[in-house]
Amino acid sequence: MIYDFSNRKINIDSTHRCPLECHKCQRQAIRRAGHPVPGQDMPWNDFIKIANYFEKGILFCGQISDPTANPLLIDMLRYCYEKNIPVTVNTASTHKSREWYKEAFEADPKAVWLFGIDGLPKDSHKYRIHQDGEKLFEMVKLCAKKCKTSVWQYIVFRYNENDIEEARDMALANNIDFDLVFSGRWVSGDKFKPRNPNYYVDRHNVDLKKIKDEGYKDWKKEMDKLNTNDLDENWKKGLDKMASEQLPRKPNERFFTNTHNPVKTILSTRRYKK
Repeated sequence: MIYDFSNRKINIDSTHRCPLECHKCQRQAIRRAGHPVPGQDMPWNDFIKIANYFEKGILFCGQISDPTANPLLIDMLRYCYEKNIPVTVNTASTHKSREWYKEAFEADPKAVWLFGIDGLPKDSHKYRIHQDGEKLFEMVKLCAKKCKTSVWQYIVFRYNENDIEEARDMALANNIDFDLVFSGRWVSGDKFKPRNPNYYVDRHNVDLKKIKDEGYKDWKKEMDKLNTNDLDENWKKGLDKMASEQLPRKPNERFFTNTHNPVKTILSTRRYKK
């Protein structure tokens, strides 16, 4: 059987470099093992092949890199804009100048940008080592004026779990979408793990593990079909509490589409035990 993957988006690591040293990033695991981070800057011809094939769009979201470290990123954005190819850029580094960001935003005004600022801008460097969170927040605001969508992506950690509402208000005041993320990448005694159990994800979930183990070709599609009836009573109570108390919707508040639903938020950020 021949599968046609062109009718979907693709996530690419367009480089192998990143100036940050985020504690739980795959880069750090590779380096702790004594290995160099593999890869290279994606050559232009390779990018063109990918961009022309995946008609639903490109997600520049590095697993071991930050896309802004690729010297050709602005040219890539400009090409996608000219060819009407949807683009999303996930970034957290701050090594580029304001002028660079301005040029990047103007290269593709239709692009969606997600900026990883975990906590108030003054505190984000506690997890994202070497990041200038206050500088990046200024770029988030600039993006909101220049591009289709500017998103503040906020992973909840112990040091920032009490600042969520203040950050949400800051986003709203600047026409920025707010993406609250609950992580499941915890280890025993983890200093970053939130104290509030509604703000982190337990790694073990029988329902989702069953979906993955049964070998669905697109398990995310099946995951989206899950609702609270598929979860045990403790999960139902926790989700109901979170929906009513922890994530109140204000009448005029804008939510990023990935996390407007507390149930989907928890399910989509889950990790699995082997």
